[in-house]
Amino acid sequence: MTQLVLAHYQEDLRWLERQDWSDVLIYAKGAPPDIDFPVVPLRNVGRETHTYLHHLVTRYDDLADVTILAQAGLADHAGDDVRIAALARRAADARERGLTGFSLKYRFRDWDAVRYQLKWADEVSSGALGRARLTPGEFYRWVFGEDPPASVPFYSGAILGVHRHAVRARPKSFYERLLDHFESLGHANPEESHYMERFWVAVFDPDWARRPETGAERIWGYR
Repeated sequence: MTQLVLAHYQEDLRWLERQDWSDVLIYAKGAPPDIDFPVVPLRNVGRETHTYLHHLVTRYDDLADVTILAQAGLADHAGDDVRIAALARRAADARERGLTGFSLKYRFRDWDAVRYQLKWADEVSSGALGRARLTPGEFYRWVFGEDPPASVPFYSGAILGVHRHAVRARPKSFYERLLDHFESLGHANPEESHYMERFWVAVFDPDWARRPETGAERIWGYR
């Protein structure tokens, strides 16, 4: 069973009508969408990171075989909604390896500070981004209890397919601690959420995250 979990804030969800999903759960942080799928209202804090953590904590003992965690505005993060169906087809890879995602393009290595560009740089200059007290490297140490590697692979846009065994490889308390942190920040757009976009591989596939960069990273979750 594969479940699509959407982090929603005001996005148009008509693209779902073009998809063939039977198991969809929508977490809404704005006005609830008028759609024939279950909708759970959430406090508007922590961006999609808080939504994902809420789902992992509350459904920890009742997760689907594969959960696709996605931002509801797919056009902003994935090009078009057709690709979410492609990701669902690739979810079989998550069953084998634990984690899959959209095309892998990036490694993160700026442990002293994220180098924001384009609209994210505008958010920094306008104050819309809640700046973190910790650098990415310090936050990594707080999350994982170890020094960060030289670089970590990540799926831009934080749209992932993850098998429940990869989630449960970490205790529920791991996710609860993170969820409590984002709840306590109380900010709709905290910088730590941008850090977590870069850390999800380290959460669900720590062996891959720790491996040295080889120049031949896997695509769509393949090694």
